[in-house]
Amino acid sequence: YKPHPALIGRIVKYGLLLSLQSLLCSVGYLAVSIQTNRFLPLDYITVLSVSLPLTVVMSAFSSACTVFIPPNYAAGQKKRVFAFLKLATLCCTGYGIFCCIVFSLLGKWYFGTLFENADIVTYGADYWKIWGFGLIFVAIIFVVRIFLESAGHAKLSLFAGVFELCGNLICAFYIIPRFGVIGRSLSYPLGWILAATYLIAVCVCLREKLFEETPATVAPEE
Repeated sequence: YKPHPALIGRIVKYGLLLSLQSLLCSVGYLAVSIQTNRFLPLDYITVLSVSLPLTVVMSAFSSACTVFIPPNYAAGQKKRVFAFLKLATLCCTGYGIFCCIVFSLLGKWYFGTLFENADIVTYGADYWKIWGFGLIFVAIIFVVRIFLESAGHAKLSLFAGVFELCGNLICAFYIIPRFGVIGRSLSYPLGWILAATYLIAVCVCLREKLFEETPATVAPEE
């Protein structure tokens, strides 16, 4: 029951890194929301809260990563982790493509069942097409970012939040004031694309460091 200050400090430090990433994303979302309310019409803002709970399946992939990766990575079974990561990324990205197709095809029909205003229906259908495309990259983030966090590389994972923040700020302060609703529709997908591209680049460039198998310790013969 004796406290271990060094261990407590490492846990707190790691938790702060994860929290900082969420904070960066939240700052970007807040900036987009402020600019949306400032520049865009109410008919368009109405459609932003309409969605379908399809992304919960992606959360299941993240949960699987948090269960499988830490013990295997800590045990040095990095080839096993790499195989799991490839499979999870492929499956989750495939599901993201499925979500993209659903949102693209059902947008006009679904918004037509909720609203009679033709402008709102058009806004909603167009928004879902762009937002749905972004879900392909969200799928990558759900898996690869959680892998880095679970493997103890929170500093690398943190920059995914930085890139997502950059995408949101570009849309909030440049695209929305100049091009209107297309800037808001692009805001989240652009952040997701930048973050996913960064995460893939990290895994490719640091493949040996992240996935090189740790040699098993061989007991000496008696």
